[in-house]
Amino acid sequence: MHYVFSSQASSYQGVSFPSPLNGVVIFVISTLGGYLQVRFQSKNVSPFEEHYQIMWAASMVLSLYSIMLIGEFNLEVRKHSFVSIAKRFTVLMGALEAVLLTIIIMPWFGYLKLVLWSICFLKATLASYEEMCQCFHQVFSQTVDTIRSYFSREEKRLPV
Repeated sequence: MHYVFSSQASSYQGVSFPSPLNGVVIFVISTLGGYLQVRFQSKNVSPFEEHYQIMWAASMVLSLYSIMLIGEFNLEVRKHSFVSIAKRFTVLMGALEAVLLTIIIMPWFGYLKLVLWSICFLKATLASYEEMCQCFHQVFSQTVDTIRSYFSREEKRLPV
C-alpha cells in the first residue's frame, strides 16, 4: 500500500481526505468538551441551563461543522472548484466551536479568542471573495443552461 502525504490534504490511493488541520480542531473540541464535563460535574446545573444561548449556538456550529466536513470530503473526491473555499470555512467553523466552548470555560479568554476568530473570518472572507464570485457565477450559468436546455427539449416535444 502506498501513502502520499501533502501539506494541504492527505491522500491514499488517489482519494484525498480533508485537511489535517481538521484533526487538530476535532481534538481541541473533544478536549474542551471533556473539560466542560469535568467543570460542571460538581455543580447541580448543566451548561445548557447556565449558558443556554452559547450552548445552543455551539450545538448549531458543531452541526454545521460536521456537515461542512462531510461536504469538504465529497467536494475533494469530485475535484470540485469549491474545495479551497470549503477548506477555509470548514476549519473556521471548527475553530468557532472551540471558541464557544472556551467562552463557557474561561469567559475572558474565550471572548478574546472570539475577537481573533472574527478577524480571521473577515480575512478569509475577503481572501475568498473573488473565488466565491467566480464559483457562484459558474453555478448560476450552469443552472440557467440546464433550465434552458430542459425547456428547449419540452418545446420540441409539443405538438404543433
